[in-house]
Amino acid sequence: MQTTDEHEHYRRGIQLLQEERFEEAVEALHRAATTGKDYPLEHYALARALEKVGRLEESVQEYECFLRMNPQESQYTQHAKQRVTELKAQTEDTTRSHRPNNEIDALHRQGLNALDKGELEDAERFFNQAISLQGDHVPTLIDMSVLAFRKGCMKAADILKRSAEYQPDSTTIWFNLGLVLLRAGRRSEASEMFAKVLELDPTDSQASSLLEEADRRR
Repeated sequence: MQTTDEHEHYRRGIQLLQEERFEEAVEALHRAATTGKDYPLEHYALARALEKVGRLEESVQEYECFLRMNPQESQYTQHAKQRVTELKAQTEDTTRSHRPNNEIDALHRQGLNALDKGELEDAERFFNQAISLQGDHVPTLIDMSVLAFRKGCMKAADILKRSAEYQPDSTTIWFNLGLVLLRAGRRSEASEMFAKVLELDPTDSQASSLLEEADRRR
């Protein structure tokens, strides 16, 4: 049985995860996992939070810890096994192909700054320059889709589909694509995107709610 402090840290961590306050969720769930007796779902939730903040190797370790503690088949173990396989492949690919490129990162940041200021033409120019140097720079592609979405352009969907080719396991890409399609009234396609998110992360409550909304409005 969880101690009072352990339960409170776990409850708080789940709440922060649902609110997409991922850094705080990592801290709370780490405390839960290291306070009192170990419980499998604490490690599963911590793995999800670590994945959200890009700490992929640590996320794999927590998923594997969860699987060792909870070997019985369930939707959670199936999801954990899938994520371990995909994250290991992703980290290996990153290690092989990663090369620091300060120019691309600088252009991406300049584009983001312009986007935050509402300077859409400048943002588009910086993003295009970044993509001309590295066509598969997914962070820039995602922010280009945000820019296109603000301009009311369905090009956002095309950009997100392109991003998904490079990171097919990114729930952020599929979720954003679902939002774009829902706004465009393409509810059947939006439903498919939110279903894809839930396939990758069955505990994503936002995707679940939007899937129900898209299905109701079809």
